Amino acid sequence: MNNSPITFFRHPLPGRSQGLTLIELMISLALGMLVILSVGYAYIGSRTTFRQQDALGRMQENARFVFETLSNDIRMVGYAGSLCGLLDTDVVNALPSPTNWDKDIFSTLPQNGIPLRGYEDAATTAPDVSGTVYAGTSSDALSVLHADSTREYVVNAAAAAGAAISFSGTAPANGNVVVTDCGNAKPRQAFALASNVNALTTPIAAQSRIMPLIANLYFVKANGDGTPSIYRKSGAAIPQELVEGVEDMQITYGIDTSPACATNDGGADQYVTAKDIEDNTVALACTTAERWKKVLAVRVTLSMRSVEDGITTAVQPAGDRRLRKTFTTTIAARNRL
Repeated sequence: MNNSPITFFRHPLPGRSQGLTLIELMISLALGMLVILSVGYAYIGSRTTFRQQDALGRMQENARFVFETLSNDIRMVGYAGSLCGLLDTDVVNALPSPTNWDKDIFSTLPQNGIPLRGYEDAATTAPDVSGTVYAGTSSDALSVLHADSTREYVVNAAAAAGAAISFSGTAPANGNVVVTDCGNAKPRQAFALASNVNALTTPIAAQSRIMPLIANLYFVKANGDGTPSIYRKSGAAIPQELVEGVEDMQITYGIDTSPACATNDGGADQYVTAKDIEDNTVALACTTAERWKKVLAVRVTLSMRSVEDGITTAVQPAGDRRLRKTFTTTIAARNRL
């Protein structure tokens, strides 16, 4: 028989549970509030930075688009097909009212066409836009004319004056066109095409090229929401908005000041305003059209603002909190170099 003694173990009672003191609770709340405030401040700061960077990115994108659009036109200014080795006196402008900005690519009079022309303070000087430009600025305007080399139509057979024109493939739409015909005494001509009829007083030879005439006028005006924007007016069409958020456009022109009015030496000697060219402060013994033909480069400065308000932390001089930045580019008139 097992008579081993039985041993009893006494387990200690668990310690008494104690709560937080009021001081500890207040310290915990203060630390929590500090953490929340720090996270909130970081969030607000990152959100502000994001909005500023996003607005700046949109402004840069819009500026690049405007500059690229202007570059495509300015580089081709005055292009009218093959020169055929002849002078401007050998071209004919049969368009009605050739002094209109959207038709004056060249003229029957020597050096009379002005395919590139600027307008200082467009509200009072530019054609077709007076009273519609953005109020409160002295924004400039620019008109550019050239044949559209991307849409070239080939004439199948010789077309007498007033006769129907037969084209290879599709025919151009009705409108102002430029025709290049090196077999004609007047190799470069312009006329208003309607129903594919030769409106010139001279025949058009087979294999002649006919291209639509591009006539674009760029200026700044307010859109339907009151936001200042760059607009482009193509010929007599209704102006179309290119990008919004452009408050001002200032343009200067790199002009060749060599004395020979009919030719350029290939270099822009100084940059002047449109008014300087119109008023001849450059002191060239040339006609107004000849002075404009000596412009070899165009320098464009855009003053842009963010479309959204409340981007900057400080109130701007204009009384809002929009982000503003200036962008500048220089575009060579390659067709003249």
